[in-house]
Amino acid sequence: MQFSIPCATYARLSRICEWMPEDATQPYLKSLYVERAHGRLLALATNRKLLAVELVDAKSQGPDESCFVAFDPKLIAQAEAEMPFASRIDFNVMRPLGMTLAQTMYGYTHPGNVGVFPTVETDGRIWSYEWRTWFPDVLPSESYGQMEWHCSHIAALAKSAPSGEIVFPTFIDTRVPCVMRDIADPNWCGLFFPHLDTNKRPPPLRLPKW
Repeated sequence: MQFSIPCATYARLSRICEWMPEDATQPYLKSLYVERAHGRLLALATNRKLLAVELVDAKSQGPDESCFVAFDPKLIAQAEAEMPFASRIDFNVMRPLGMTLAQTMYGYTHPGNVGVFPTVETDGRIWSYEWRTWFPDVLPSESYGQMEWHCSHIAALAKSAPSGEIVFPTFIDTRVPCVMRDIADPNWCGLFFPHLDTNKRPPPLRLPKW
């Protein structure tokens, strides 16, 4: 599989994986997932609490296929350096060799292997067959419950969005994942689960009496 994505996309989506739940040990969770489906090239990142999805190319040429690319610190740094120049990263995925090569538009060739190849079938299936099912079928028509956030989560989602400004839906139902959009770029959307711990609900918010 060969594909090209903006340096900005690679660098921004890596922010989602700066924080990980303690039980998120699978290497694919610390990677960029790239999927070509029905002529659309999508880039995604998740830590199981947050998800960012970006439409990279609406008219991508090639068969339906997917792969994982590691968020390598050196490649992230190079991508950030080339972001102001609208640079791109070309990836060449060689599955038989278990290797993925990366080269930027300005000539940087990453010295290591940035490919991630899940050895357990379910590690890959969580993406190809399941990520779309995380989104609700419709937006809530009324609010329910109280959201619980950590500041690092809000920052991660905002940093992963192209404009850095994200908009929430009018109503938020904490029983289902919440969708948000970039205020200026229609090719990005985010998803978050309203509770840090799905087995624990925060108490109702009350006004202070002091």
